[in-house]
Amino acid sequence: MPRELFLGDALFQIDGRQWIPVRRDRTDPGKWLGLVYQDTTWVTQVDGVTATDATGPVTGRPTSSSTPPSLIVRMLDVAEISEGHKVLEIDTAHEDDEGLRCLPVPGPSRGVV
Repeated sequence: MPRELFLGDALFQIDGRQWIPVRRDRTDPGKWLGLVYQDTTWVTQVDGVTATDATGPVTGRPTSSSTPPSLIVRMLDVAEISEGHKVLEIDTAHEDDEGLRCLPVPGPSRGVV
């Protein structure tokens, strides 16, 4: 699944006690994809300031992030969701987990969720 489609155009990286915005349009495309596809939580908002809107480093607490793909897959596996099951997700941020739920689920009796 192309994670870059769900992550947006900017993210924060922590540097000591500051969050540094990293923007897609100001980053080498190969480096950007290398960041995006790391199996890590990417912070996209700090105390209400999105990485896209940040004009420089910010301090504070993360208020929005993108969940690591491996954690989403693990949660789906533990939930034992199978074809035909109805899933209610209450979420206000990124759609990468919805994208993963649309993929075929491996296993002998599982199909597309």
